[in-house]
Amino acid sequence: MASMSIEKASSLSLFSSSIPRWKYDVFLSFRGEDTRNNFTDHLYAALKQKGIVTFRDEESLERGKSISPELLKAIEESRFAIVILSRNYASSIWCLDELVNIIRCMKETGMIVMPAFYNVHPLDVRKQTGTFIEAFNEHEEKLKENIEKVQIWRVALREVANLSGWHVQDRPESNIVQNIVGQLWHKLSYSISKDTKDMVGIESRVKKLESCLAIGLNDVRIIGVWGMGGIGKFLKKNGFIPLQQQLILQILNESMCIKDVDDGVFVIKNRLRHKKILLILDDVSQLDQLNKLAGKHIWFGSGSRVIITTRDKHLLQTLGVDGIYEANGLNDEESLQLFSLKAFKKDHPPKDYLKLSKDFVYYAKGLPLAIEISGSFLFGRSIKQCKSILNRLKEFPATDILQVLRISFDELHETEKEIFLHIACFFNHKKKIDVVEILDNLGLYPDVGLEILFDKSLVKSVGGSVWMHDLLQELGKNIVYEECPKVLGKRSRLWLFEDINDVLTKNTGTEAIQYIVMKLQEPKVAYWNPESFSKINHLKMLIIDNIQLQHGLKGLPNALRFLDWSGYPSKSFPSSFQQKSLERLKFIRLKKSLKLNETPDFNKIPNLEKLDLQGCINLPGVHPSIGVHKKLTLVNLKGCKNLKTLLGKFEMESLEILILSGCSKIKRISDIGKSMKHLLKLYLDGTAIRKLPTSIEHLAGLASLNLRNCENLMWLPNTLFNLKLLRNVDLSGCSKLEKLPENLGNAGNIEELDVSGTAIRQGLPLQYRNYRRYGIVVPGSHIPEWFSYQSMGAKVNIKKPSHLCNDWMGIAVCAVFFSPHQIDDHRDFIFYLIANGKNLSLRPCMNYMPKVLSDHLWLFYFSPQYYDKDDIKLLWECDTHGFSQIGIRIETEALGLEVKKCGFRLVYKKDIEDLNQTMTQCSNNCITAFKGLDVLHHNFNKVKRSRDDYDGTGPSGEGRSNDVPHPKRIEWLRKFMALDNSDCKELSEYEECGGELSDWEKSSESNPKVNQLFPLHY
Repeated sequence: MASMSIEKASSLSLFSSSIPRWKYDVFLSFRGEDTRNNFTDHLYAALKQKGIVTFRDEESLERGKSISPELLKAIEESRFAIVILSRNYASSIWCLDELVNIIRCMKETGMIVMPAFYNVHPLDVRKQTGTFIEAFNEHEEKLKENIEKVQIWRVALREVANLSGWHVQDRPESNIVQNIVGQLWHKLSYSISKDTKDMVGIESRVKKLESCLAIGLNDVRIIGVWGMGGIGKFLKKNGFIPLQQQLILQILNESMCIKDVDDGVFVIKNRLRHKKILLILDDVSQLDQLNKLAGKHIWFGSGSRVIITTRDKHLLQTLGVDGIYEANGLNDEESLQLFSLKAFKKDHPPKDYLKLSKDFVYYAKGLPLAIEISGSFLFGRSIKQCKSILNRLKEFPATDILQVLRISFDELHETEKEIFLHIACFFNHKKKIDVVEILDNLGLYPDVGLEILFDKSLVKSVGGSVWMHDLLQELGKNIVYEECPKVLGKRSRLWLFEDINDVLTKNTGTEAIQYIVMKLQEPKVAYWNPESFSKINHLKMLIIDNIQLQHGLKGLPNALRFLDWSGYPSKSFPSSFQQKSLERLKFIRLKKSLKLNETPDFNKIPNLEKLDLQGCINLPGVHPSIGVHKKLTLVNLKGCKNLKTLLGKFEMESLEILILSGCSKIKRISDIGKSMKHLLKLYLDGTAIRKLPTSIEHLAGLASLNLRNCENLMWLPNTLFNLKLLRNVDLSGCSKLEKLPENLGNAGNIEELDVSGTAIRQGLPLQYRNYRRYGIVVPGSHIPEWFSYQSMGAKVNIKKPSHLCNDWMGIAVCAVFFSPHQIDDHRDFIFYLIANGKNLSLRPCMNYMPKVLSDHLWLFYFSPQYYDKDDIKLLWECDTHGFSQIGIRIETEALGLEVKKCGFRLVYKKDIEDLNQTMTQCSNNCITAFKGLDVLHHNFNKVKRSRDDYDGTGPSGEGRSNDVPHPKRIEWLRKFMALDNSDCKELSEYEECGGELSDWEKSSESNPKVNQLFPLHY
């Protein structure tokens, strides 16, 4: 339930000390018969309305000859005292005793005393003249035997009269009251700000919150403060209609009887719309609470500020707040300081306790609540005791911490509670995409459920992973533990090896167990009872990895929805898979199950969506029922190297991904039925197929086809390029493939086509080329001059006028490299485009390259379509002089792979006009533009020298040097750069943009790094 704090003010103080030293802000000392019903009453009302906690001596207090203990305690618990000195003040022994104690507290506790001289002159008070002399004559007459007391009163009056205060005489009392309240508010705010010295990390957070509040603007702002329980957001607690009454009472100073909630809403929005207030609603958990207390901006006067603290971000978004401040945990330095203040009462821990203190801080993970509780508990304890406490906290977190954290859990819907417990017990720090898949298979609607947990600060998404605070994780595990503390087999979830091994070895499982997840870092041997799963017949999820079972299993529960068992120990699926229909099972992954040699009838698993048998190297075949399965979306048989065929026709109407990579004994692919229109990706790389079936035309949705290293592939069907959605085709390493299909159909839609390492001599005609990138390899050790910016080594940088981005058509790169080994993985080269100090990775389009025993050139081009909008924006950001810093860096990871030189050129529309005629000729004769292609590949396929042995020399080994590439190659490259993009009809050189280059700008190959500085055209 929300609680509330209200102020009617323009300057705000948002935080108070976590441990208040004072009970009252102000103590009022006054003579009742003089001022109770006028000045004092007006001052008290103004202080109260301002939210200043004030003690006023009521007439109902029993008066005696001496000051009461209650009154004395109130004085000692007050931060300020206002002494209203009136004509008859000195005639009251009670008032004089109050004053003596006030002066004592001023000296001993630092109380700030401020006098108000009401219709008396300060000189009369100081010297006890005027009406004060009459009072003291009477006191001296009555107290002849205790004259010392009278002297104490005189001293107290002299001291208070010497203090700075207010003279209330012949001036409007309302002005004086406003002045007193204003000064007191300022002093209180300053005093509170000084108290925050013990509130670690508060200053930076207050500044962020103040920026959200935009204090000074005259609009109405509603701000949310959002964070997990115990993170340090604010205040206290209360009720609902009473909150509306409190809101009216504290702002309007009216006690109203509100009949119902709607009546309260009406009163608030009609009576407060002209009031400038600060309203704090703390720990709000329901939207209805907000709608009834602060539903709309127009309910409050200009300049008002409403601060809402909550654990639920979605609630703030629904309300439409003006800003959300996320209350994050403390950093390591702040955590250590707070811990030290609580444990050792100083900013830094003693040297002997430093390491132990850091261990406690690591345990708390920045949560102030956990730091305060653990630190306070350690105060005054020995190192040995502290170590014992830490170990106990790790196993059994403090009840005070868990109670606070559990509030958010208890407010969740049952589905979100299940997701929370799954993450706490199994999936903390796991990839979000994997967690979503598992939860979806369990029917838990993760897209909605995870978002709710994010909004309630119970879970975060960090770097693509699901992250939960360690203490929240302990809360989840503790909830599962409390289901049945003494009997493992009666808990809903098991995740520890010792617990799982105990239950399955002793066969003590029950229907209570629904989820078992155990992924070990190192393999362990287990002797589970073959009947161990027979009693766990409500098991929905089973994930096992790195367990070496000595006995097979006789069955698995029919309730299973998700089965992931890497290294499954048996030759076949349990008999239950054959005998019963497993209608709930949606996911099967049995990776690297080396004994598996048989699969079940998939008709018995009608709702199976994903099948992953990757690395089952002894699996000779798959049950033919798989070919007609209606629900499968993924089949992964990668690395099943003894798999010889997939029997029957493919009629899998839901299949989206089929992976047969590395199935080196598969020689043919079954015919493909018309129902396979949803297949998006087909991986046949590393198989022994000789051709693709003509029925591949039925794969209407196919976007990616991988035939890499299919060394027996000799023929592609004419129907392949009729597929309208096909974008990526990898034919690299298909050494026997000599030509592309004659009918190229929709080849113009292809974005990436890799034919490196094939026997293909011709290229795609120009009208079919629409590549975002292109690459070739030719023998040579000299980078053509056409690449304007060059450097020895693998790095080159330039500065470029940023206005040239308007005509930019891409980047061409050239590298001189040498490799004694075959390069069959493009990741051996890592290319980075350096854009204003940040690295943007570039992926070359060639996946296969034979070993080269001499220097070679790798030339490739990336069109603007290769980059996303953010990359392009970053690429052309300029400094104060209008320049962008652009560079290329190449890293190599393969053994012996060396990059000797590199260069690049920024390609523009307006380039070399004399190439226009060449472009026209190439457009008229498609083959002409590709005459260089046989040059690009001929040295890899010469009859007289195989591509593996090619070293760049002639047959006798004394041939011409490759230092200078053949003119045809360079001419072809220039044509390629001019033609690669349909909009790129002209290319530009720098000389046309800004004059001659200086000598130092031309010195390229002698420097390890070249910087080109261009004149400003901005």
